[in-house]
Amino acid sequence: MAGGAVSKNAKSAAAQYDDIDFQLLQAADADSQAQQIEQAISQKPDVLVVLPQDGAALTPVAQKAEKAGIRVVNIAGCYRRQTPQPPRSSATTTR
Repeated sequence: MAGGAVSKNAKSAAAQYDDIDFQLLQAADADSQAQQIEQAISQKPDVLVVLPQDGAALTPVAQKAEKAGIRVVNIAGCYRRQTPQPPRSSATTTR
């Protein structure tokens, strides 16, 4: 699964830096992923890296993060995806 490889590589890369607090969050569906992102926003990370379950469903919460001054990196490339995707992961990093 691509999401597993991305998560493993991100965790490995983050471990190389002392000033990165890497947290991997995994969700079974877009609603759960949106809830996790909402919780991450309240922690005020510097960056959210998201591999969205459903880009269209996550657009509002991604925009909320951006309005809160949190950079959002979408690994899939766009939020307004219409095609269902396999389970994905989210990760947060803070400095």
